[in-house]
Amino acid sequence: MSQSNDPGNYASSKADAKAAKARAKAMRPWFKKKRFLLPLALLVIIGLSVAASSGGSDEDPPVAAGGEDTGGEDTGGEDTGVRSSSGNEENPPADDVSVTSCEADDVGFMVAKGTVTNNSSEASDYIIEIAFESSDGATQYGTGSAFVSGLEPGQNTPLDANSLTEAGGEFVCRITEVDRFAAAG
Repeated sequence: MSQSNDPGNYASSKADAKAAKARAKAMRPWFKKKRFLLPLALLVIIGLSVAASSGGSDEDPPVAAGGEDTGGEDTGGEDTGVRSSSGNEENPPADDVSVTSCEADDVGFMVAKGTVTNNSSEASDYIIEIAFESSDGATQYGTGSAFVSGLEPGQNTPLDANSLTEAGGEFVCRITEVDRFAAAG
């Protein structure tokens, strides 16, 4: 008889122990496995951070649907409640963005149009977020983002932020965040 079939064999008992451990690990409930626990924790953290950063200020003048400018032309930087990661208080990025039209496109999606003008002293990249809200600001219907790359000082470019959400009625557009970064290279 060979040694590998001997039940008293040390190697065989060690293999049996490893197999039993693997079987027990495989039989754990799905929520106790790392492959589910870590992504779930990540989703919770992302959800909490989105919830904490949403909201806004009623001080930012919105542009009404149909293109009627309700004061969204000059955002006024810090005073408007527009978020920004820029520490430039002398020339806030929000002053570089104006929304001049806020309406539904041909498909029915909410769209904000306007202009981005680089008022800084170097070529800049922009990330702009627009909220589409009820006129009283109580309901946010959607958001849209616009990205601008390599805008030279004094240069301007059209702004077009689409919500990819159908307009359900009257809405206004409000600039919620403008981030400006020095353009690479």
